[in-house]
Formats: sequence, structure tokens, C-alpha cells
Amino acid sequence: MLKEAGLDEIRFHPPYSQWQSPKGLRDVLLEAKSLGLESGVEIPAIAPAPEIIKAVRDADAFININELEFSDTNAEELKSLGFKPEEIHCGAIGSEKIAREHFMPDGVKIHYCPSRFKDAVQLRERLKRRGKRVARPFDIPTDDGTLIYGTICGDIENAFKALKSFGVPEEMYSLKGDKIDISAPILEDISKKLKSIGCIVSIIEQYPLEGGLVVERIPL
Repeated sequence: MLKEAGLDEIRFHPPYSQWQSPKGLRDVLLEAKSLGLESGVEIPAIAPAPEIIKAVRDADAFININELEFSDTNAEELKSLGFKPEEIHCGAIGSEKIAREHFMPDGVKIHYCPSRFKDAVQLRERLKRRGKRVARPFDIPTDDGTLIYGTICGDIENAFKALKSFGVPEEMYSLKGDKIDISAPILEDISKKLKSIGCIVSIIEQYPLEGGLVVERIPL
């Protein structure tokens, strides 16, 4: 069903409890490949996993090794297991060493993903995808994964009247709380008129999350 729906790659995540005896992993990798899917395994670098490597090699599949990464949700558990975070990023001390010493055998298609890469690239890409998904008709997605729009504060009732009189399309602005969000280019064009009736206008760049961090605010 996944293949018919258009999936072209599948990664399996065997739980740590099965690493020493990953029953059926080789077979399921081969089955996925027989359907025309790129198949592989993705696990964190927390301990050697020779049986996982063997299954991947036997199936001529691939394996992605992720540097163990501290986050708000797993930090306490990782500390209880004896892991400590690196000083300059979120990776766990020793995880990269495990990856280099135990997951780099010849003849296996392997990709190692350090937490630094995930911090710098993957988060940005996730934000870009989310930005495109949640953007309103007047939001402008950026290459950094943020959204740009304008805001109007102050006398909202008169602001609404002004927008109608200026002929601004209704899909180009929206009431949000005690302010109006609006297309940034349109706001720039009518900012002087809005300020003349007591409105406070700005251009906002913000992460595409609920209550997301405002990266920049430019008063007009």
C-alpha cells in the first residue's frame, strides 16, 4: 500500500532491546527491496550493533547512524543512562566515537548524521516545510524557514475601515488577537495612510510555530 501510494524509501527502526537478535530484519529489508523500495535501518549510535550490520549487509540495504542527541524531552533519561552532552552542541559525549569504531565496516552503505548537521540543516528544512504548510495567503516563506508578514496595531476598528476603503482584498489580511496581520508589501504601500489615523505598523519575521520566536520586527 505504501509503494502504491508513492513511497520510494523506507527506514526501519529496531528497538534497542532487539539489536542483539534482530529477528526478521533481513527478511523485511529484502521484502521492501523486492517491491522496488530503497530500504534501510536507522538507529542512534549508543552501542555496537553487529547483528544489525550483518542484516543490512546481507540484504544489501543501507544504514543511517544518528549521533545521540540531547533534547528537552530526553535529557533526564539520557543522564540517568550515564550520557553527558557535548559543550558546544547537543550531541552526547562518546556517541560519535561509537559510530566511528563500530559502524564503519567496509561493504556497507552507511551514512552518519551528527547532531551538528541536524541542528544546522535538518531543523531549517523542517521549518521550511512547516512554513509552506501553515502559511496564510499573505505570508511570505523565506529560505531560512521563517514567515514574513505585516502587523497593524492601535485603532483596529478604524484600521478595518481603512483597509476596505483602500480596496485591500480580504484574503490579504486577518484579525489576530488585538492586531491585524496583513501582507507585508501591501502594508508598506499603505503604511503612511494607516499611521495618519493613529495605527502602529510593522513588518514581522517569525518562526512558523504557534507563538514562534519573532526573528525581526521592523517599524514602518
